[in-house]
Amino acid sequence: MQLFAPGNGGLFAIVPCDGVSALPGPINAVDPIHVPQYGIMGLKAGRNDPCPCGSGRKYKKCCLGRDTAAMNGALPDLGGDEALRIKLRRAEGRVINGLMEFARKKLGAPAMDRAWSDFLGKKNLKADPKHLEFNQLFIPWFLTHWHPPSGLWPKELARTVGDAYLNDAGNGLDEFERALLACLCGAPFSFHQVREVHAGVSFEARDVFLEEQRTILDQSASGSLRPGDIVFARVLPRVGPTIMCGCGGVVLPAERLDVFIDVRKTFKSSFTKMHPDILMAVQGQLWELYFDMAEAARNPVAPEINNTDGDPFEFVTLTFDLKIPLKEALEGLQALSLEPLEDILESAEKGPDGTIRKAEVDWAREGNKNFKSWDSTILGHLRMEPGILVGKVNSRKRADRLVKEISKRLKGSAVLKSTARKSLEEARRESPREDIAARRSESEELMRQPEVRSQIAAMMEKHWKVWPDESLPALGGKTPRQAAKTREGRERLEALLFSFERREDHPQADLLAPDLDKLRSELGLK
Repeated sequence: MQLFAPGNGGLFAIVPCDGVSALPGPINAVDPIHVPQYGIMGLKAGRNDPCPCGSGRKYKKCCLGRDTAAMNGALPDLGGDEALRIKLRRAEGRVINGLMEFARKKLGAPAMDRAWSDFLGKKNLKADPKHLEFNQLFIPWFLTHWHPPSGLWPKELARTVGDAYLNDAGNGLDEFERALLACLCGAPFSFHQVREVHAGVSFEARDVFLEEQRTILDQSASGSLRPGDIVFARVLPRVGPTIMCGCGGVVLPAERLDVFIDVRKTFKSSFTKMHPDILMAVQGQLWELYFDMAEAARNPVAPEINNTDGDPFEFVTLTFDLKIPLKEALEGLQALSLEPLEDILESAEKGPDGTIRKAEVDWAREGNKNFKSWDSTILGHLRMEPGILVGKVNSRKRADRLVKEISKRLKGSAVLKSTARKSLEEARRESPREDIAARRSESEELMRQPEVRSQIAAMMEKHWKVWPDESLPALGGKTPRQAAKTREGRERLEALLFSFERREDHPQADLLAPDLDKLRSELGLK
């Protein structure tokens, strides 16, 4: 099998790979566990270093005893998948150690700096072992995918460190290790979405581009990943359970899946079918995509917040000079409210003589075009006192409309005096922390009231009942029920449901979150 690997200047070099069948079996765990800890041109897992298993404990307090026992032939029977994981990780560790030493002898220490500069797309950088991506992403790429420039790499050697090491007669690799290295040289990095997690053991992940699902054995990652997460990784190509040999340090959220689906559609328009050699040919684009999305995840741009009409959020306060009595003004503006006039007048604050001194009215309309389960939508709030009318809304568009409505209904009796606008960020900056904390506390207390919880629960039940038939931007304008009819639509829909699962951490998740099993069943999803 021949796989294409990206070379310099946009060219491609042929990299031999023995393929999936190259990994012989059966697998027997009779050798010590070894997961490499990387440093500049060297590997080490000392007694006081973090344990390679990813537990977070020191090596001497975690796996050192088991590893020592393994060296003496006393490794206990850990079962099929665990034995396989140990075998693969041990072989990977020996291969990486050999590759690092080989690179040190053939290329010298400066090569690491050059490779690091190429990796980040910058010039004259010094390799940085403390960088988030150094150990688990850069080192695997450096050893098996990086193409040293002419003048740095002896002409008689192959294009990559891994390929050259395979051709070196003195590499000391056994049959299994040679097969593993050959596969790593030809295995592409890709984006994998986590579908199911078996904490501390393994997780099921689907290659977004190859559209294949694999069982990945990984004690550490399976303890932190959640369904829906997307990781950029190289998965060892073999039949059955496998391992990741290189993984990006930033986990991407499920809602970014739509980006990868769109990229995949672009690739499919150029290639008849996606397979590993195609992914090797587009590695540069995938790496660039990962770095862009990882940077966005680390330094997120605040999203634009819109109101329920979809308008950009902006606090607008309109102040009018009011030239008529409050009762007359309420009678003229009553049509803007869903409350009966008698209820508005009843709730108004009155003086000893019965004259209205203060009144407040919600500007509202029935239903909501974007949320069909809503009975009504509050558009703004009106407050009136003798001689003054103040309207507050949350968008410029609503403000313009409210001015027209008041002018139309009160004619010359209400004259716009001033307009004050304030962005959401400005409002946040101007609110004292004590006020924010007090409002949060009041909100939490309100949410604990049984009658409030009951009302919200009823509202959310109604919302999720009609949700399958609402058009959603995340599904390209389709409803969930429509999206569920196509393969791509189901993929986008599942990503959306995975993002809902993440909201289980919300303080009111028990009220706001849908019954996902019920939704999946209704939509025909597994």
